[in-house]
Amino acid sequence: MVDIATDASVKPASHPKPLRVGLDIGSTTVKAVVLDQSDSLGDTLFSDYRRHHANVRATVAGLLVDIHKKLVDLGRGDEPIRLSITGSGGLALADNLHVPFIQEVIAETEAIDKEYPQADVIIELGGEDAKITYLKPTPEQRMNGSCAGGTGAFIDQMSTLLDTDAAGLNEMAKSYENLYPIASRCGVFAKTDLQPLINDGAAKPDLAASIFTAVATQTIAGLASGRPIHGTVIFLGGPLFFMSELRAAFQRALEGKVDEFIVPTDAHLYVAYGSALQADTDSDDQGHHFEAYTCDEILKRLDELKNLPSNTPTMPPLFPTEADREDFNKRHHKEHIHIGTLEGAHGPHFLGIDAGSTTIKATLVNDDREIVWSSYANNEGSPLTAAINIVKKIQSELPEGAWIARSCATGYGEGLITTGLHLDEGVVETMAHYRGAEMVSPGVTAVIDIGGQDMKYLAITDGVIDSIAVNEACSSGCGSFLQTFAMSMGLTIQEFTQKALASTHPVDLGSRCTVFMNSSVKQAQKEGASIEDIAAGLCYSVVRNALYKVIKLRDSGELGDTVVVQGGTFLNDAVLRAFELLTERQVTRPNIAGLMGAFGAALTARMHYQDEADHLDVVVKADGSEEQSEAEPAPKSGPKAAAFKKTEPAKPEVHVVVVDGVAHTASSILTGEALDNMSMTTERDVCKLCQNHCKLTITTFSDGSRFVTGNRCERGGDAKKKRSDRPNLYDYKYKRCFAYRRLTDKAATRGEIGIPRALNMYENYPFWFTLLTSLGFKVMISGRSSHELFETGIESIASENICYPAKLVHGHIKWLLDKGVKTIFYPCVSYEENLVPNTDNHYNCPVVANYPLVVGANMPELREDGVRYMHPYFNLANHELMVDRILEEFAWADVTREEVETAVKAAYAEDKVFKHDVQQEGLTALAYMKEHNCRGIVLAGRPYHIDPEINHGIPETICSLGMVVLSEDSICELQPGEKLNLTEFLSEGEADPRSKNAAGFRHVGDRTVTKMPLRVTNQWAYHSRLYAAAHFVALYPGLELVQLNSFGCGLDAITTDQVAEILADKADVYTLLKIDEVSNLGAAKIRLRSLKAAVEEREANKAREEAAAKALEDKQAAAERAAEEAKVKAESDLEAAKAVLAEAQAAVEAAQKKVDAEAKAVQDAVKTSQATAAKTVQGPKSIGFRRTGSTAPTPGRQILLDTTMAATRISPSRCVRPPSVPPNATYRPQSPTRMALRTAPPAWRTPRMPRSPATTTPPCPDTRIVRSSSRT
Repeated sequence: MVDIATDASVKPASHPKPLRVGLDIGSTTVKAVVLDQSDSLGDTLFSDYRRHHANVRATVAGLLVDIHKKLVDLGRGDEPIRLSITGSGGLALADNLHVPFIQEVIAETEAIDKEYPQADVIIELGGEDAKITYLKPTPEQRMNGSCAGGTGAFIDQMSTLLDTDAAGLNEMAKSYENLYPIASRCGVFAKTDLQPLINDGAAKPDLAASIFTAVATQTIAGLASGRPIHGTVIFLGGPLFFMSELRAAFQRALEGKVDEFIVPTDAHLYVAYGSALQADTDSDDQGHHFEAYTCDEILKRLDELKNLPSNTPTMPPLFPTEADREDFNKRHHKEHIHIGTLEGAHGPHFLGIDAGSTTIKATLVNDDREIVWSSYANNEGSPLTAAINIVKKIQSELPEGAWIARSCATGYGEGLITTGLHLDEGVVETMAHYRGAEMVSPGVTAVIDIGGQDMKYLAITDGVIDSIAVNEACSSGCGSFLQTFAMSMGLTIQEFTQKALASTHPVDLGSRCTVFMNSSVKQAQKEGASIEDIAAGLCYSVVRNALYKVIKLRDSGELGDTVVVQGGTFLNDAVLRAFELLTERQVTRPNIAGLMGAFGAALTARMHYQDEADHLDVVVKADGSEEQSEAEPAPKSGPKAAAFKKTEPAKPEVHVVVVDGVAHTASSILTGEALDNMSMTTERDVCKLCQNHCKLTITTFSDGSRFVTGNRCERGGDAKKKRSDRPNLYDYKYKRCFAYRRLTDKAATRGEIGIPRALNMYENYPFWFTLLTSLGFKVMISGRSSHELFETGIESIASENICYPAKLVHGHIKWLLDKGVKTIFYPCVSYEENLVPNTDNHYNCPVVANYPLVVGANMPELREDGVRYMHPYFNLANHELMVDRILEEFAWADVTREEVETAVKAAYAEDKVFKHDVQQEGLTALAYMKEHNCRGIVLAGRPYHIDPEINHGIPETICSLGMVVLSEDSICELQPGEKLNLTEFLSEGEADPRSKNAAGFRHVGDRTVTKMPLRVTNQWAYHSRLYAAAHFVALYPGLELVQLNSFGCGLDAITTDQVAEILADKADVYTLLKIDEVSNLGAAKIRLRSLKAAVEEREANKAREEAAAKALEDKQAAAERAAEEAKVKAESDLEAAKAVLAEAQAAVEAAQKKVDAEAKAVQDAVKTSQATAAKTVQGPKSIGFRRTGSTAPTPGRQILLDTTMAATRISPSRCVRPPSVPPNATYRPQSPTRMALRTAPPAWRTPRMPRSPATTTPPCPDTRIVRSSSRT
């Protein structure tokens, strides 16, 4: 090596400088520049720009081979080179090759200093990184850390949505007219904004320009972090070099602040060029010595890197044995839902259309719920056209005798398709997916749907959707995540899957964002991991992100026993297997995983179908919003009309088709000529009916019907329409908070003072306004929040991760300064009033409490001469100290203690009145719910969430769905289970709802009305209100809670789990909406409609259960009544029998006495006769009784016989064996009468007298004794 270096040192004087090679190894590409004697980028020996497809080592080797060939051609093939490496993926490679690693910012700065020494700022966009470098006074670079939003990869993602590539997107943007606000923090957020605009027919040039504007806004807001961009700006990086419209977006954003924009000729090579300029470094700061090597030596070292030991942690293989693979295939490659054909179809059929983000799916099911026709295709950017083609195809293929009985749409394009094609109804996609899953796996407990860029999780309890989760901030757990990596490896997704399945040691890559995952993948590759192991590791990562970032699973048992997975990503067997391994349970992947939404929509249509031929009293509107059936009465309001904002007149007629001479109800879907001639026009307008100024997209169809999007309320720009009359506490509180008239200039003795309309001012403004007005100030409040106002202060925002409400503060301060307000009062409030008793403390949010300091430090305008910016600290809970603090802070205005005492007293009084008014309005809203039998949503958030720019019209959306909106502070003082006196708020004659039926309030099982103990320290003022409101909602019927959470609010992280627990304790559904700059309401509407549908389903199930329980109870009561009646009758019969028996016994006794008397008379007569006979002369010998000639008994004796027979019938009570009878002896129960007759000889049987041999007793002439023919 030393010899080579010596040879290099004795080269001719024509080559005094060594060959210098700079490599820039970025996230997706490798750039190389070779310099000879000249330091100019225009005089390079070699330069190239290649994609490395995650195989950095091989790509670098290929570049070095080409460099060597070039040097050989120049006759310098064996000449040593000085190699230096820079870039996000180059550090480990530089260490292994023992060559210098140059920090990116140094390389970039060196290159710009050589070519453009006048430059002040560099803006560079790469494949997955974005940088802003301030060159003066000393270089400072700011780079994206945790998100690839606003980079080249983001632009590629968005161009795919518009069915083009990056170059095509640039061409589209050249002819734009309007700009839409699109978030660029992440592809998920941007898609949330972009996809509904695509589906609603927004012009593609407008969308393309809006994407570029979003990238510029994200880069400036996220990276400038409060430092202004001025002077000369250099654009570097591939996206800025190749896309003129992206540069134009930056120029629009920085207009008036930048003197000159420069785009270098080879902008994409500048970092590699800077690295080459630094390549002749002999040693670094850490004492490492570097030497020159030939290309062959470097290539040999690169080849040796393949054998380095791997330290990458691994995971179990997807299939340890072939038997596991076979069992998996057997379970998942079977038919769960049979798919038939239209051949021989007859009768009613039901059409379901799922208009997804990029695809459109349709199924046609017959009355037996069998799919007879299906379609899955790309919507080509126009879901309506695709839907028309589907309907035409079905109608042409339906055989005679079959008809479309009812139709239903779901998905992103639900509203547009339902309105345009006159479908019967629409259903929120979560309910459609649930119904499809329930059909596939009855008793399903969890449904997980992973698509290209979105993810949904439905938890089902007792047949009702219990909670819904969607990915809000990151698409790293979605299909596009795998697609991106498959493309970077040069594989199709099918090849990627096969490699993952063949893995033996999957790499443990963790669960992170794409940006971070790239570095993990590169590191694993450097350590020798195979493509197969990396592919399997990425499949594991997708599932981990889904489980732990979206579902936030703590235990796989939470999924339940019956899990259904669907969506395109689960068609990947490797992802499905990873899911089963991580959750330790077998799941069901339907054979129609991609059609589940459409299948659920078709099942919904079938469920709601009522046929005229069944002689049911049915009225079906064309839009399906009203229907009545004997089993399910139609609801009082039609929420679909409100949700989709259809403004066409309703068509109440029932569509009929005649089959086999019988009229049947048919779908109102367009057919024949109406379908062929259907056309639409799209126009854009700004609604001026209120101060929100919604940007509307109005689609008008050829039949006059209209579909409007972009509107926050149901009017949709139609002045004839009225807003919902449902109480809206957010609207009331906003108007009430700022409903104050400031002093005139003449009355304002101490001049003008400005207050920004931001953060806690949405609750404390009445206090500060009253205090300052009492002191003689003219109070100027800044204007209403808007996206334009936000952009005016974007440069001074210090952190990209701060919440949107805090970012708006900069715009409000700028508004006041622009209006010439020289004194701005924006206090730091550490402690709020103690809003809820018995809490641990009442701190304010750290951002809210201290943001005035942040603004003061980052807005140079506030430090200019003549501007007084007041940001003192106050404790609103300490009334006594407040007087001293105000006196101290306003000493410059010469206020007196008497004035301050009066002002402070008035301010606290007004603050109390304001809060009381809000609470009274809350009671009014509860009374309205009772009076109109409607539901209410407690929209729980922070004071600033009443700002329409921050809540994005969510309260109006709730009202349009027919529900009342309450705020958490309007009910937080009401106690759970408290009996409310709503009488004064109710209509005439309406009673207090709780005084009638206290049992009507929800109790689950045997739980009592007790507050669930909190697991958190209850020390934050607004949190305490939130918990109190949740406790009240959990026990009040018809109320649900939706929590608003501004993205980036760390403090609210502890509230979400606690509120969910409070509500889950009482079986309430918990819904969390994360909001930020994203202005599109599509995702929020899906969540809100899902919540409403889940609550309605839950109440319907509860009503059915109660009805079944009542029927069972009635049946049991009837059986008990019958048994009681039978018992009473039996007892009555027993008493009657006893009375008859007693009567018979009495008759027997009387008869016995009579018999005894007669027998005695007979004996006496016999004795008399014998005595008489003894006195007379003896006669002839007696021969016995005299025959009378008649065998019939006399009437008197017959009565005696009948009575005796009746009395000897045996009663069950007499069948007990007497103790005196031996156990082995035969015992025959005897009646008392019989026993008496046996023990004493009957009186009527005259004992045979002993015969006298000498005399014969003559018979008594008047006595007849007759023997019974049967013994008694």
